[in-house]
Amino acid sequence: MSSGCAAPSDRRYAYSTESLSALDLLEHPVWVFDIERRCMWWANMSALRLWDANSREELLSRPFDDMSEASLLRLTDYHRRFYPKGMATVTVNCSCSGILLDDGSRLAMLVEGTQVVREEIDRAALRSVEMLRHLRVAVGQFDLTGRVLEQNPQALDTFGPCDGPLSDFVSRFEDARAGKALLDELLATETAVVSFEARQKTIHDQTKWFAVDARRSVDPVTGDAVILSSARDVTERKEADANLERAKDDAEAANRAKSEFFAVVTHEIRTPLNGVIGFAELLAESNDLNVEQRDYIESLRDSALSLMSITNDLLDFSKLEAGRMVLENVGFELEGVVASALAVVRPKALEKGLELVASPDSPRVGQVVSDPNRLRQILLTLLSNSVKFTEAGRVVLAVSTPKDSNQADERNSKKTATTTTTTTRVRFSVEDTGIALANEDTELLFNSFPQTDASVARRFGGTALGLAISKILVEALGGQIGVDTALDHRGSRFWFEIPFLRPSSSTTILRVDDHPNAIPPKRHRAGRVLRVLVAEDNKVNQKLATLILDKLGHEHTVVENGKLAVDAVKRTSFDVVLMDMQMPEMDGDQATRLIRDLGFTKHQLPVIGLTADYSASDHQTYLDAGFNTCLPKPCRLENLRDVFTRFANSRAV
Repeated sequence: MSSGCAAPSDRRYAYSTESLSALDLLEHPVWVFDIERRCMWWANMSALRLWDANSREELLSRPFDDMSEASLLRLTDYHRRFYPKGMATVTVNCSCSGILLDDGSRLAMLVEGTQVVREEIDRAALRSVEMLRHLRVAVGQFDLTGRVLEQNPQALDTFGPCDGPLSDFVSRFEDARAGKALLDELLATETAVVSFEARQKTIHDQTKWFAVDARRSVDPVTGDAVILSSARDVTERKEADANLERAKDDAEAANRAKSEFFAVVTHEIRTPLNGVIGFAELLAESNDLNVEQRDYIESLRDSALSLMSITNDLLDFSKLEAGRMVLENVGFELEGVVASALAVVRPKALEKGLELVASPDSPRVGQVVSDPNRLRQILLTLLSNSVKFTEAGRVVLAVSTPKDSNQADERNSKKTATTTTTTTRVRFSVEDTGIALANEDTELLFNSFPQTDASVARRFGGTALGLAISKILVEALGGQIGVDTALDHRGSRFWFEIPFLRPSSSTTILRVDDHPNAIPPKRHRAGRVLRVLVAEDNKVNQKLATLILDKLGHEHTVVENGKLAVDAVKRTSFDVVLMDMQMPEMDGDQATRLIRDLGFTKHQLPVIGLTADYSASDHQTYLDAGFNTCLPKPCRLENLRDVFTRFANSRAV
């Protein structure tokens, strides 16, 4: 030992306090630690100053638990950092020797401190420690096995003491496997922060949600690798989020229920309306009416058609709200759809003395791929609105292909050339000379049930759902819709843009008149009499169908459900079947599939579906079920005449 206090030659010499008194003269600290009793036994004056002790008695009465760890080093030299009370941190290099005390029965450790280095207190670190003590976040330090080493007061209050039941990183997790996986992830990373939310147990026998941030670090005192973790209680927020999600789900469920109820009610309204419109059209065909009676019948029919139009809007809107509207994606001639929409609206325009035309400057777009029925529906809404709100002048439909949009579409097409064809963006605009719109009114136009002026609503009627439905459809087709009002304070211009795919060589191009909403061409009545099976459960619709067939000169057999229709086909030869979609015992869809299973092809026995709930987006579904086509109710005389004429002439529908 470098102090110069050599032990006597007797190896069993036992030291006493008197024999160590000479060490008081040394400038470096020397102390004796009683290994058995784990306490300080003696210290020189320099050691008293090191430990900031007023007397040797005071120092010997202090607990020195960490000093006992030195005995585990088997009396080898060691380096330790001490934190004497009231002093700056000091680092002491210690040389250790084993000695015997008193009568030689007790082993002690004589420690000579050399190279005592005093360190300035890191005041910023002390402030951080103090703030950490008051932080309302549970902060803990764990070793790499997951055992907790240190915790701030919040962590102690939440998870309990370091030697408690929740002293392990993994044991705190409600899902222990998730906790073990996160610990493994932390061990696999060096400095990256791992953030997660998990349910963890607390010392109060509760399980709560915590937002945890954890990462690998190094203990600044010992230099050991550790894991630092902070856990913030987010139980209230998680419960609020869950309540909000439940409320959202409940609201969506209520909205779906409302929409489903809406759809059922409108369907039930359409059923009697079918009879009203159908019989009104039959009466209008009569030659026995005088002028006054014919005027009454036409007014009745027009009123019923207006009510049907409102009902259709409500049904479409309820389907869109319920998410039951499916879009088609088929090839068709764009000019054909535009022409058919103009043809539908033109009679009403002529009746008001308006000019309804297509702009001569519109380029030919040709064949495209999208949903032709929804495109027609949007065009019909804009054209019908313009005709409705225009008292004099004209309505012009223009079609254009914006250059800037198409250049962007071409660039996008090149990126996906292996999976799609090229894209063309087309702009449609409907300009009229009717009521001028104020700028503040345009924001309300595409909302549900708006009309910018109550007097306009009373004057022109309608639900004002058409534009709201059009907006939803345009956006579903990948486009946008708007209105321009700065037209010399007269009229308005509604427009929308939609991207269309160009058809590939394998795309089937749909004819406009392949769909039931198209204006049927005028044809002469065929001379052949057809044997028609009518499957319809409603008595009024049965009567209407038979009267129409009588008027067209065809024979008919009536059954009340799909099961009877299948039985009738087995027993009797028919030329065509009119099949209602919704019937008791067996609906039209199932009955048609069974008829096809019997071996009757579409060419051998055409089946025409009839439904009050017709949707153009479902048309392909009807074809896949075995129908040749499907017609919306009411069963229009002109539509049936056209279908039967085509069948009689070509033996196909």
